[in-house]
Amino acid sequence: MKLRIVPIVAALVVASSLALAESDSNGSGKHKNHQRHATHLQEKFGVSDDQLSQMREIRENGGSREDARAVLSDSQQDQMDQWRQDNPRGHKGQRPESDE
Repeated sequence: MKLRIVPIVAALVVASSLALAESDSNGSGKHKNHQRHATHLQEKFGVSDDQLSQMREIRENGGSREDARAVLSDSQQDQMDQWRQDNPRGHKGQRPESDE
């Protein structure tokens, strides 16, 4: 009887380990993408650390992208609009290829 339980327990341990590893890798990937986006906003549009913090707080509290965008100056919003016109993404979710 004990020999039948061993493979079941082993399978549960392996499945749990794989699930944990996957959740860890997804979290760090999200963080990396958020950091890349923040750096892009700062370099392209001159967004300050304070503006980034305000935008992050708005989004974390359920605010829309438009709500977060309101933190930007008129000039920054105009620059972003122009950049989006000059750099279309194609269909939703498609991103330009990375240099990495």
